[in-house]
Amino acid sequence: MPNDRKPRIKFSITARHEEVTGSCLSCAFIFQDGERFNFFVDAGMFMEEKYNFLNSTSDFDFSKSDTIFITHNHADHVGEMPIVVKKGFNGKFYTTKETKELLPISLYDAAKIEQIGPTPPLFTEEDVTESLKMVYGYRYLESIYITDNVTATFLENGHMRGSAIILLQAKKENEELNVIFTGDYNDKNYFFTPKDLPSWVKNLNNLIIVQESTYGDSYSSDCTECFDNEVISAIDEKKSILIPCIAQGRYEVVLDHLAKLEELGKLNNVQVICDGQLASAYLAKYRRAYKDFRLPKNILFVDDELTRMLVISSPKQKIVVTTSGMASNGPARVYIPEIISRSNWKVIFTCYQSEGTLGKSLMDFIQDYDKRKEKVEKKLCHADKAESELLKDSLLFDAFGNKVKVAAEVVQTSEFSSHAKSDVLLKFLKNFKNILAVCINHGETSAKESYKSKVEDLPFITNVEVLTRGKNVVIDKYNLYSSEVRELTKKEAPSSTKQIASKLKNFDDKAACIRPVPRMHCYHY
Repeated sequence: MPNDRKPRIKFSITARHEEVTGSCLSCAFIFQDGERFNFFVDAGMFMEEKYNFLNSTSDFDFSKSDTIFITHNHADHVGEMPIVVKKGFNGKFYTTKETKELLPISLYDAAKIEQIGPTPPLFTEEDVTESLKMVYGYRYLESIYITDNVTATFLENGHMRGSAIILLQAKKENEELNVIFTGDYNDKNYFFTPKDLPSWVKNLNNLIIVQESTYGDSYSSDCTECFDNEVISAIDEKKSILIPCIAQGRYEVVLDHLAKLEELGKLNNVQVICDGQLASAYLAKYRRAYKDFRLPKNILFVDDELTRMLVISSPKQKIVVTTSGMASNGPARVYIPEIISRSNWKVIFTCYQSEGTLGKSLMDFIQDYDKRKEKVEKKLCHADKAESELLKDSLLFDAFGNKVKVAAEVVQTSEFSSHAKSDVLLKFLKNFKNILAVCINHGETSAKESYKSKVEDLPFITNVEVLTRGKNVVIDKYNLYSSEVRELTKKEAPSSTKQIASKLKNFDDKAACIRPVPRMHCYHY
């Protein structure tokens, strides 16, 4: 590089996560005079079972920075905050005022859940208390002077209450480098409309955008009536309904939607049952924050095991809204094994189903059932008694060791997703006039690659990089440097799961679990 084109500021970024969950980015602004500002974005828990063992590893040295920015209060972005403090972090967590208010609910609940199961807990309530002491909340558009040369600004984001786009600006010797972290992003929300980006942000020079791509392989579609139609058809068919929901954001949306259907007379006086202590805690926050928020009038709150079993056993038609959204955790893991064998029930999933979760396994089972049944019937003609039993067994769904015949109707709707689709993500990029590079992260491999091809088609963007676990990318105002893969921890799993860990790249989530008893963490999609 010629001497007159030596950059005064470089930006370095390395991802700890591979796909969707466990979000944590190790970043740095590197100045020509040798100064370096190290920071992290998010401290998320891994949710996919094939990566679960990584929650106990130490890929990044958190003691080398005193700054972590938090985009929003979902477990895959904040679940490891107490853990990183235990690993040596002794600085500040920067986030919005709204997220700071919500964090105690999620982290203390996670700490209680950590005490369940045969493996040692990753953190305790005392660890949560220590981490919360380090949390500082700021208003949107408030300038936060991190160092003499680095400024941070939280911008509004429609993903959920308190979520933020984070702008970091590094300045030195008349040179400026700007980085935008979208976090999980949406340009709208069911309960509020985020403000548009200020013009001064849109006009920034030397801009790097680190962008999510969870739904980078899909487009927005007009399916606002999907959920309503699924509910109404079940009511008309005299079926009870189970709706697994994300505790924060989705739970409230579903209840408001059911209230609307009740007002229209579509629920035929069927009682709505709310189950889930964590969801109820968030529900109280949303009811105070949004005056237009509605609850069904014919509603019952459940928070104990005995009442839950009475709800399941009652023949009366009902609608049960419960956590978690992917059914692996919370009360949903109790309801699913009990009701999926009953033809008078309908399960409506309202969010993305991650690999290794009960919801994903159930959806895959339903999708493949007809082909599997056809193969079984052909083989039964030539099978002996023992083989016949095994073949018949393959037609049963395994719900935490309980093998049952699926008789319930199982469907999925997508209109409530809090993640933007590819067309909205591309629209976000079109806000800016001087983009140096786009770094794509937070998505399954296929989604990231699909979205990359779409970004590369934009005429005003020349540098696009897909972030994967351990890949280090360095960018300045002139170049996106050749990235190198940094060796991160591959095996710190319990001895009973070493074989699984060694086969991480080819892991089949249906074959085994990382933890014998999955923790009941909250999923967000």
